[in-house]
Amino acid sequence: MILSIGDRVAAYEVQQVLGGGAAGEVYAVRDVGSGAHFALKVLIDPTLVNSRRFQAEAGILTRLQHRNVVRCHGFLSVRGNPAMLLELATGEDLFTWLRGEGLTSTVDERLDLLAGILRGVAAAHAEGIVHRDLKPANVLLVQWGTDLRPKVADFGLAKLLAPDELVGHLTRTNTALGTIGYMAPEQSLDAKRVDHRADLWSIGCIAYEVLSSSPAFPGEQWVQVLNNSMARRFAPLQGLEPDLPSQVVRIVEACLEPDPAHRPKDCGEVARGLGFDEELPAPRRAAAVPVAPAEAPARGVALRTLPVDEE
Repeated sequence: MILSIGDRVAAYEVQQVLGGGAAGEVYAVRDVGSGAHFALKVLIDPTLVNSRRFQAEAGILTRLQHRNVVRCHGFLSVRGNPAMLLELATGEDLFTWLRGEGLTSTVDERLDLLAGILRGVAAAHAEGIVHRDLKPANVLLVQWGTDLRPKVADFGLAKLLAPDELVGHLTRTNTALGTIGYMAPEQSLDAKRVDHRADLWSIGCIAYEVLSSSPAFPGEQWVQVLNNSMARRFAPLQGLEPDLPSQVVRIVEACLEPDPAHRPKDCGEVARGLGFDEELPAPRRAAAVPVAPAEAPARGVALRTLPVDEE
């Protein structure tokens, strides 16, 4: 670790080491003047590609000022390495929650978490941003009153759909990029050419796991997981969670269609399939390939309003 507890970086004092990997480290810091707390993400392997991805992530987070996305508050240099000051999400991530407190949560509580994730991802898609690494470990949960507010984090592999985008040029054609078990089949083969529908696959994987407590495509062998995803080999969701409404099962399993054209068209359609009645922003620069709509919610099913959590 390049920083230790008690070290000062500009006006910020390191309070805790939150984690680290081969390319970056994350610390909890406190503004000595105001007492406010933040997360400090430092790039420790500043190769050209890593630096450009880091720069792109910082730009993306600056644009995405949404309550269901971790916010970026500014930029620093830490011993010559680029760093960004982020919102400090003090709760656990969704991966940890699902294996602890989430085991005793109700279906409604789980659906409310999915609604918040959809809000954050829809906000990214409206800006022409494809996350490309959506998974439970990249969803942070913050206590908000008596509820948990999900915040989508880690846009380090994100892609901008604009013609002059930066991140797409850093991904080679015919290259896989993402996390096995949550990566859309087309992303497993060529991450450079995916659009927002790849994120809908990942949302389907997250929703499946949130609602059943089991991953849709378990395993560590890339070829085996890819073959299972291409063949739609997953345990029927209704069999794992019999109390789920049939339209919820249909929309989640529709997200797991191997052909992007057969998935729901956007996060709004997924939200409606989960039983929430709220307009979410449409994705920017949607793909030109026609998308077959997923099955609509059954008639007579009451739609709920997305839970409101004011700032």
